Amino acid sequence: MNNRNMKNTNIKENRGFRSKEEILVYDTFKNAIDSLVKEGKERFDIAHNVSVRFNSREIAEIDILVFKKGRPYAIIEVRRSEDSFERVMPRIYSLASTLRIPLCFVCSPKKMVCFNIDKPLDASKIRILNLTEEEVKYFLCKERVIVDIAWKDFREKCIEYIEKASFEEEKKNELRKFFGVESKELLNESSSFSFKKDEDEDTFFQILLGSYSKDRLCRYTTLGSIFRTCNDKEQSMCCIVCMNDKSEIDYVAQKLQFPISSDEINKCFILSCCDGDRNNDFTMLRLYADCARGVCIEYTVDKKMVTNNKFIIAPISYARDSQQAHPELDLINKISNINIEGEKFCFKRLSIWQHFFKPYEYRDEQEVRLLYLHSSDNRSVKWIHESHFGIITPIVTFSINENNNEFPLILNKITLGPVTRETDINREQLTSLIKSKNIKIDGDIDLLVEKSTISHFRD
Repeated sequence: MNNRNMKNTNIKENRGFRSKEEILVYDTFKNAIDSLVKEGKERFDIAHNVSVRFNSREIAEIDILVFKKGRPYAIIEVRRSEDSFERVMPRIYSLASTLRIPLCFVCSPKKMVCFNIDKPLDASKIRILNLTEEEVKYFLCKERVIVDIAWKDFREKCIEYIEKASFEEEKKNELRKFFGVESKELLNESSSFSFKKDEDEDTFFQILLGSYSKDRLCRYTTLGSIFRTCNDKEQSMCCIVCMNDKSEIDYVAQKLQFPISSDEINKCFILSCCDGDRNNDFTMLRLYADCARGVCIEYTVDKKMVTNNKFIIAPISYARDSQQAHPELDLINKISNINIEGEKFCFKRLSIWQHFFKPYEYRDEQEVRLLYLHSSDNRSVKWIHESHFGIITPIVTFSINENNNEFPLILNKITLGPVTRETDINREQLTSLIKSKNIKIDGDIDLLVEKSTISHFRD
């Protein structure tokens, strides 16, 4: 089996079989699949002894997994005899529902049952059949009912949930307007009921988060960090795993119970900023600028370079209380569970937008996040061992040279913290460094670096 078949989950095929029963069942399915492929009916793949990672933490073991057209299609649980079928069916049904895998088999070397996740599980009504190649072929090729899902039916359910949501009225109005459009395109395949256009899904998430329309951003960091950036003429962005909040990786995945993979995580790189009005902020200097020994960097946003295919800028959505009540995530969850005639809605880009939701405890940061999605170009990734947290992580870098700028945030002002050492000398030296390196800036180079006006701080 090839890794290209693995989507939205972290799936690994292990070596060897775990039992002689698994070998017998696998051979029956493999022969049935080979026969179907020869007949030219469908493109199937099969894997055995498979591990599936949930939310970067939990791992489920699957005896046999069948892929159809490159997507996980059927879970096969192997038992020694049919006596335990009824007991294990609910667990397999739940696992398949979580992974959105439509078909389930529970098999012994001679018998099998088959059921799918489109209907509630009623084990008492499921017949035990002989495990034969012909029976397997029949159930693998028996298409689920595919209905023409109308935008009208879908949006009515969405608006119902919006009306009940604990949102401010302005956000509700924007969502009503979005779902009030008479027609949008929904993708309706046997395994994908979703927005056909990525831009429609992106618009939905931007409404939930609130778009960031200002021209300026701030970022607090160490003096060493801004020195390396200017000296190397490169701005680096770190993978999400290196954030100081460990729940960054799977906060949303845990709340919504959807699987994520390390491959998906390692494609998302971020820079944590805040609103431009929070420049020279006393609290932020203490927390994020080396206890006020570092710098506050002010940027001008080059909006021409910010696109949802490459860079995304949006404010973080925080939970409302210490119990992590999060109405925005509640709405996403409800929409994700809309089921119309057996078709369940899927947000295709949730693995990207999940990085704009955080727990309640971080609300005071009022973070505005720049995210780069590493999938739209051939930019090289560098791996480092991050010294502060001791994490092995990928980073990406972007040229900030005036003649070859690749980064959407342009230096506008650098404020040295109130207890930065040798501020007068460092102000002159940092200005000289930026001049000599031909860094792209917005404004007068001689006014670019200044000292903080905060005086009530003791080193």
